[in-house]
Amino acid sequence: MVEEMKDEEEYISNLNRKCLSHYLQKFEHVIMDEVYMYCVSKKIIVDNNCSLQADGIMIPKVNMKDSLLNELSKHI
Repeated sequence: MVEEMKDEEEYISNLNRKCLSHYLQKFEHVIMDEVYMYCVSKKIIVDNNCSLQADGIMIPKVNMKDSLLNELSKHI
């Protein structure tokens, strides 16, 4: 009986983790889309001259400006 309750608690805990992970990944995807579109609109990314990473975007150094991170923080 105690073992069954422990298994059920572990199952629910894992289910909660999966749901949270899925939600956060969706949210991260929305943010990355906004970052990409902002950079395109500001001509920081031109002709897809960037590298999309799992957790960010690499842009050419010549297109990088010191204020970009602050701009993106305000935009997001």
